[in-house]
Amino acid sequence: MLRFCFAQSRLFRGSRLAFSRYISLAWQEFDPPSPISPPPPPFVVSHGLLGSKRNWTSVARELAKKTNRKVYAVDLRNHGNSPHTDEMNFFVMADDVVEFCRHRDILSSIMMGHSMGGRVAMTVALRNPEIVDRLVIVDSPVGPISGIRWTDNVLSAMNELDLSAVRDRRDADEKLRAKIEKDSLRQFLLTNLRKTADGNFEWMANVPAISNTKAHWMTLPKFTTKFTKETLFIGALKPNITGPDMDYLTQLFPSAKVRYLDTGHFVHADDPDGFVELVDAFVNLK
Repeated sequence: MLRFCFAQSRLFRGSRLAFSRYISLAWQEFDPPSPISPPPPPFVVSHGLLGSKRNWTSVARELAKKTNRKVYAVDLRNHGNSPHTDEMNFFVMADDVVEFCRHRDILSSIMMGHSMGGRVAMTVALRNPEIVDRLVIVDSPVGPISGIRWTDNVLSAMNELDLSAVRDRRDADEKLRAKIEKDSLRQFLLTNLRKTADGNFEWMANVPAISNTKAHWMTLPKFTTKFTKETLFIGALKPNITGPDMDYLTQLFPSAKVRYLDTGHFVHADDPDGFVELVDAFVNLK
């Protein structure tokens, strides 16, 4: 069974965080085909920059089926259907995920994240290891990331697009083409575009806040703690997980295994079968 939940909080889109450091995240839930009692730790999945829980729908469904575990896919703050706020860094994003787990009595989880969401998942594991049974990180480095110029170009193009002049999705695509040549990237970004009740368009992602806080979500914070439980890093063919990162990776995650798939950055989307097989084998290790 598939369930959806939009964020429930005292915040509305465009409002600002006033009452607590964490926010209530929107989420999507995928049930296993043959639930058992007691249930094994569920997956809690965090998407990457400018993504959303929707990016994980097909893979999450297959993970639930293959592993016979519940899967929760969340929208991180300033993304998808979760509330907008000016504050965005790995500590508050991790706190949001921890509170998501606590509100659902998830005492132990398979914490998983892709790219920026991978660094959120790492932060959860390093600060709150008690709620993480195993950790799965998808093409997300522990050190400085490449592609800073790419990120600047994308955010600039989204910020500068005059949404009031957009007639439809095809028109938005044409207007973005001047700054973003790659078709697949524009299509990914346009998953953030939605029509409002008055017939205009808006970005689901809080693009200005994401742009303004870039220094706080580009690189994993420095940690002196370790996460000693089983950890799997899954990298792409042109990996974000490279030599200079390995010493720090093994320092933070001494039980880590690193595997690579012949894919681009969106590993789980480019090779869903290979990805699910890797993760299934990992979570069933004794």
